[in-house]
Amino acid sequence: MKETAAAPAATPASASAAPSPSAKPDGGTSTAAQAQVLYKDNCMSCHGAGLAGDFGPNLTKVGSRKTKDEIVTQILGGKGDMPPFKSALKSEEIEVLAAWLADKK
Repeated sequence: MKETAAAPAATPASASAAPSPSAKPDGGTSTAAQAQVLYKDNCMSCHGAGLAGDFGPNLTKVGSRKTKDEIVTQILGGKGDMPPFKSALKSEEIEVLAAWLADKK
């Protein structure tokens, strides 16, 4: 019975390890994984799941319309209905997110 109790303890430990990169995007995860977490936490509510657009525009091919630097500028300062994220995100996070979005062509 002690072995059975130990097995469920191992499962929550591995499950609790998963949110760690989500909480700290600059953890040991890949930049694409970091960008996806940042998108989910900051952009998906307006731009939709899969970058398909919702309240905000579709971003599935944003890299064919905007350069990385243009995307950084938009994230920092906002535009139209989009709020600025210069206070909400660290500059490193904006760089990771913008590079990931610029690759969407």
